[in-house]
Amino acid sequence: MLIHTNLQNIIDQAEDFPSLSGNIQKILSLAANPDTSLKEVADIIARDASLTTRFLRMLNSAFFGLKNKITSIHTGISLLGIQVVRDVALTLSMLDIFPLGRSRYYTQLFERSITTALMSDFISKMNGQPDTEDIYLAGLLQNLGMFLFVRYLPNEYFKFIEAAWRYHVELDQLEKIHLKINHLETGLMVARRWNLPESVQCSIAARLTGKAPAGMDAYQNVARITFLAGMAADVYYFWNKASRIALFKEKSKELLDLTPDSAVDLLSSVPQIANDGGLADSLQFHALPAFEQIERRAEEEIMQIHEDNIKNYKKLVMLYIKSYKLEKELHTLRSQRAKKES
Repeated sequence: MLIHTNLQNIIDQAEDFPSLSGNIQKILSLAANPDTSLKEVADIIARDASLTTRFLRMLNSAFFGLKNKITSIHTGISLLGIQVVRDVALTLSMLDIFPLGRSRYYTQLFERSITTALMSDFISKMNGQPDTEDIYLAGLLQNLGMFLFVRYLPNEYFKFIEAAWRYHVELDQLEKIHLKINHLETGLMVARRWNLPESVQCSIAARLTGKAPAGMDAYQNVARITFLAGMAADVYYFWNKASRIALFKEKSKELLDLTPDSAVDLLSSVPQIANDGGLADSLQFHALPAFEQIERRAEEEIMQIHEDNIKNYKKLVMLYIKSYKLEKELHTLRSQRAKKES
C-alpha cells in the first residue's frame, strides 16, 4: 500500500512529475477548437526549433507518403490537417518526457505504443470509420500508466516484467498484488492531470475489456478499436503469444465480427503497418518480425510451458513421496512412543 500512496503523492505533488510542454498544451487546446486556423498551430510549432526539426523529419518519412519534400511547417500542416499534426506533436513530446534508451523494456514499451496507435488508425479505416475521434492518440496513450511505473519504479517494475514473462502471467495481476494499483488506474491519473480528451481516457480504462466504462458510452467505438489494436501489438511485443493469438481471434469475432482467418490476416499486417509505415525508420525503432516467426515463437512457448509443467509435476511427486515417507516415519515414532508409555 505504501508504493500506491507514493505514486499518488508523485502525481499530486512531485516537482519532476512529467508534464506536457507549453507548446504541446497549446496545440492540444487549439486542436480541440473547431475554429482554430492552420496558421495558429503552425506558428506555435515554428517557434520551437527542436520540435520543428523533428516534426519535418517525420512529415517526410514514408509513413505520410508525400510526393514532394516538405520544408515548411505551414505547408505540412495545410497538407495533413490539424488533428494529424497534433498526433505527431504529442508522439514527439512523449519521446521527450519518457526518453528511450533507459532499458530494452522502456524502448519496447514505446515501440508497442506507436504500433498500437498505427493499428488503431488502420482498424478504424478498415472498419469503415476513418474519422473516429482521436483514434491514433487513444492508441498511443493506452499504456500511459506503464510509462509512469518505469519512470519512478524502474527496478521494481522491470522485475515484475521479467517475472510475468518467466511465469506466463499478466502484468496487471502482478501490479495489483505488489503495487496495489495497476497501470490502467495510474494511466487515468496521468490523463486527467494532463487534461487529455475523454476518448483517450476511455481507451486507457477499456485496455483489458474493450468496453467503455460507465459514462463514456459515446466512445465505445474508440474502446473496442484501441483494445483490439493493443491486443495485436501485444502479440508481437509481449509473452504468452499462443494464448494472445487465440484471444485476439475470439475478441475480433465478438467486437468486429471477423472470421478467424480475417483475424489472422489482421495480425499478419502488423509488421507491414509498423515497419513499412516509415515511423520505424524516422524514430529509429526495431523492425517487427513476420507473423510466421511469431507463430513459431508461440509454439516454442507452448513447448516450454509443457516442459515446465512436467518439471513442476515431477517436483510435486517427489515432494509428495517425501511427505509420505516423513508421515510414515512420524507415525512409526508415535507408535513406538505409545508402546513405551503403555
